[in-house]
Amino acid sequence: MRIDVVREPDVPPAIDAAIMRLQQRAFPKTESFARSRYYTHTARQGDFRVLAWLDEAPVGQVVVMWANARAGAQNLRLAGLGNVCSDPDHRKEHAASACIERALELARQEDGDGALLFCGASLEKFYARFGFEIVSNEVFFTHPDGTIFRRNHRDIRMGLMLKDQPWPAGDLYLDTEDF
Repeated sequence: MRIDVVREPDVPPAIDAAIMRLQQRAFPKTESFARSRYYTHTARQGDFRVLAWLDEAPVGQVVVMWANARAGAQNLRLAGLGNVCSDPDHRKEHAASACIERALELARQEDGDGALLFCGASLEKFYARFGFEIVSNEVFFTHPDGTIFRRNHRDIRMGLMLKDQPWPAGDLYLDTEDF
């Protein structure tokens, strides 16, 4: 298995099509992946995607979307992990795990303070293996027009500090529309 890092938003067309095929297989009920490799966000400069390849097809991925965050008086640079998946035919090969490990390594190298993700309860133990813990912060995102909205998903919020400091207390305000 080969692990590659592709910088967003400049993904070449052939890789874009391969990513869409992977996401359609991994998330068959998510119609937006038939049209785009993005689910709820638009990639910004600095964002990246970690892909696990077998032969010439991606079999796992994670997207890192950077966000500047504020929690009280504390300012943070958070790596938002999203679109974590593996091809259903290759789930036992640990492709998604390899991608997460590489993404966290890069987030540390790129001076990230912490990582944040949203997941269903069934994935809590999976992400805990990488050091993520459930966090209680309410999370607010910023629309392109500047309005702020609360994420109303029932998903679990999990965080991981990448530096030697505690996870911030209080509401988190992120300068991105979602991840």
